[in-house]
Amino acid sequence: MVRIIPMASSIRPSLSTLRFAGASRLGFPFPSFTPSRRLACFQLASAVPQSPSFGLKASKLLRGDGKTAGVAAAGNAAQASTTASPENVLEWVKQDKRRMLHVVYRVGDLDRTIKFYTECLGMKLLRKRDIPEERYTNAFLGYGPEDSHFVIELTYNYGVDKYDIGTAFGHFGIAVEDVAKTVELIKAKGGKVTREPGPVKGGKTVIAFIEDPDGYKFELLERGPTPEPLCQVMLRVGDLDRSITFYEKAFGMELLRKRDNPEYKYTIAMMGYGPEDKSAVLELTYNYGVTEYDKGNAYAQIAIGTDDVYKTAEAVKLSGGKITREPGPLPGLNTKITACLDPDGWKSVFVDNVDFLKELDFWYEIPFSAMSSSRKGKEGAEEGEQQHGQISNKKRKEIFPYGNYKSYYGYRIGQEMEEDARLKVFKKEWFEGKDCLDIGCNSGIMTIQIAKKFCCQSILGVDIDANRIQDAYWHARKFLRMENARKTLGKASKLEGASGSSEEKDLLDTVSFRKEDFVNSRDPHKNHYDTIICLSVSKWIHLNWGDDGLITLFTRVWSLLRPGGIFVLEPQPWKSYEKNYRVSETTRENYRNLMFYPKDFQDLLLDKKSGGHHFKRVGQQNRIQQTNFSVPQMSNAVPGAGLFVSSEKPYIETIES
Repeated sequence: MVRIIPMASSIRPSLSTLRFAGASRLGFPFPSFTPSRRLACFQLASAVPQSPSFGLKASKLLRGDGKTAGVAAAGNAAQASTTASPENVLEWVKQDKRRMLHVVYRVGDLDRTIKFYTECLGMKLLRKRDIPEERYTNAFLGYGPEDSHFVIELTYNYGVDKYDIGTAFGHFGIAVEDVAKTVELIKAKGGKVTREPGPVKGGKTVIAFIEDPDGYKFELLERGPTPEPLCQVMLRVGDLDRSITFYEKAFGMELLRKRDNPEYKYTIAMMGYGPEDKSAVLELTYNYGVTEYDKGNAYAQIAIGTDDVYKTAEAVKLSGGKITREPGPLPGLNTKITACLDPDGWKSVFVDNVDFLKELDFWYEIPFSAMSSSRKGKEGAEEGEQQHGQISNKKRKEIFPYGNYKSYYGYRIGQEMEEDARLKVFKKEWFEGKDCLDIGCNSGIMTIQIAKKFCCQSILGVDIDANRIQDAYWHARKFLRMENARKTLGKASKLEGASGSSEEKDLLDTVSFRKEDFVNSRDPHKNHYDTIICLSVSKWIHLNWGDDGLITLFTRVWSLLRPGGIFVLEPQPWKSYEKNYRVSETTRENYRNLMFYPKDFQDLLLDKKSGGHHFKRVGQQNRIQQTNFSVPQMSNAVPGAGLFVSSEKPYIETIES
């Protein structure tokens, strides 16, 4: 039995209101309109252990469990949060979910440095971007994905081939399993070793020191397997106790250990957000009698994630630090940051956790070619008033020839599932415990809500627009963060705490998204599905690929359905075609040549060429009202509104709102 159930007309919602106006040199990624392609990671031999999770998409690495870059709903806190008392702010710092994100410094030859780090130190080139209008290039390197690992951001400024490292910066630390083996590899590659392998002075840990082509020192520390090989940043300070107090109060770091070495006249303090063997730490060094250092112009800053940049800025001020950039969103972007100096003048930038992950989504979830093509298109009419974006310094109206709108109505994650009228009509038995496919998932809102409300075994959302897939993954993460925030708030209830861990399957184990041109894709689906939905997409397929495209849609759906599967179709009425056919030259031409109308879909589904068998109507869909959105009757689409295809004895089922 295969049921084909069309719903009343609507356009799939999309939430993306992002504008990526350019890149930033503040030490974390702000993509421009034409970002660089994500570069393939080098597969180079090294004694430096790689994270076993390297290469996984960011969407699968962040589970919101607070172990890495876990974030809560506080990431979107308004500036009103700054009204908290000083005592509350400093107490909040201890609870804030913070992680060292990356360290930023300048180099004179970017390609040379990348080659050294990948071939000698075993790092991976995570991404690279060139910003010619601002005359600089960035490269991000590390031992794992940015949303769960501390990484390096290299900056090359056009025409500047040398920097002064100064005397204040010390070194970076890398944990390796075999220091001697790593040193031999570095020597073989032409690297400079400044201290041969051996025990640290006054200790047993085997270390070595090397220099990169720009003179930055790296300490190699012999350890067992670790999730964070890039493990230290060493900076020199003039008053160690003052610095420890500042980083504890303002940054929420923990003093992990402190060691005095009177024989060599220095003291170190290890500060961080987790154990030294599992996370990156800040090593503060005080040399007896030295209170000031020359910082040079090479080293820049460390970026740290926070749930609230406004409270963070308050805590910094209360702890004696200097705010160099007041908290708030960057111009043209939604990313909230604040920047500060510690008592010794070392700069740090705090980045909103949610915004940081959203920036990463933009880079890691979207193929460059898809992102470029999604912005192409000719001027034409659109359905609804669309946003405008500045491309190549010239404003133009964005075109969405596939119905892949960024924002259609005011639906938002976080509101109740029942707010979407279609969810009231869907039946749980269509989805519960089943493998499902959502064709034209747009920004993933409906896909996520179906998974949560109806308990799918799995659901895959596909969409032709990679930007919408990026939105979908972000919305899935946001939903997880909100769910985790609710659970955290509910821990006071013992009953709730007892059942919370097994209450439901991880959303990202159930929901996935993929960029795909469903009609023209030559990449076959590995799975078949119990239920396939196609909501407010058929018109766009029809206009862009004509009658042949529509038949291909139905044929592919049939081929992917398991026996007894269900196909839920929401066709748009003909009057909707009349509004939107001018969106491109292709749609104009196809519109003039269409032979099938929505009222003919019944016959198409009956046609064995497109896989149809026995057909029956499911029922009349009444008008459904909701805020900012209404679903009109299907009077101009399929008579009776419902389509039902069955290999069993046909029957009529009425769906009422």
